[in-house]
Amino acid sequence: MSSVSFRSSVCCAVSLLKQSTKICATTAQNWVLFDPSYLKKCSLEIEFLKYSAILLNGPSSIADDVWRVWEHASFRVCADGGINRVFAYEDGNKRIVDVDAIVGDMDSAKPRLLRAYGESGTSIVRAINQDAHDLSKAVDYTLAQRGENETIIVLDPFSSRLDHSLANLHTLATLPSRNIAFLSSTSMTIALPKGEHVLHWPADLCPSARGCGIAAASASYCTTQGLKWNLHGDLLQLDKLVSSSNEVVATHTEISCSDTILFSWNFLRS
Repeated sequence: MSSVSFRSSVCCAVSLLKQSTKICATTAQNWVLFDPSYLKKCSLEIEFLKYSAILLNGPSSIADDVWRVWEHASFRVCADGGINRVFAYEDGNKRIVDVDAIVGDMDSAKPRLLRAYGESGTSIVRAINQDAHDLSKAVDYTLAQRGENETIIVLDPFSSRLDHSLANLHTLATLPSRNIAFLSSTSMTIALPKGEHVLHWPADLCPSARGCGIAAASASYCTTQGLKWNLHGDLLQLDKLVSSSNEVVATHTEISCSDTILFSWNFLRS
């Protein structure tokens, strides 16, 4: 049994990630899950933690919790129009951080921002391939620059159009062996590859229940323990069954799946 810890770059436990083995094994895996609100409870400095953040384009402003994850990343990449949101937040809050790269076909990034950030040292990476969308281009660029085992937090993946959200989920589903998580101000989503998984909830972040959901990237038989409504070898498939409005009711959740699934959980707000 391989022991794999997927620890959040948005809490102090991330510092242990680099001691973990690669998360592509299909044998039983242990994951330590997290909640970005933990940042508010953490007295340790987090600047030394190493992870990359990718910010996507969207119509909404950036939440403060999400911005804190962005500003403490060791490598920051905007997917095309994500730079518009960065500038808007920085201009309104007077909190400036370096952007390492802007990646995409540049159809939504404002030209004046591309010029300004490019002149300040940001790499402008024009990727015109119309068979790939901005997130997949940004992920490919980040892995090429930082290495295949880099932890990547994708910020606000569902704040834009539905077709963009579906494309983002497709990217996550096709990369279950990578350390990639989707983070919004209300939830987090990861891809679990075929195999057995134990999802550990930190004791101080484990209330009696938190909302969660499971969907199959492709048809997958799934068994769970530790949820209010467990699955018992049920076939997860978009046109058959999706486990939604479920609840975590234990300190750890066990999941066995015959193919890649997407697991999402909500953050409880005090």
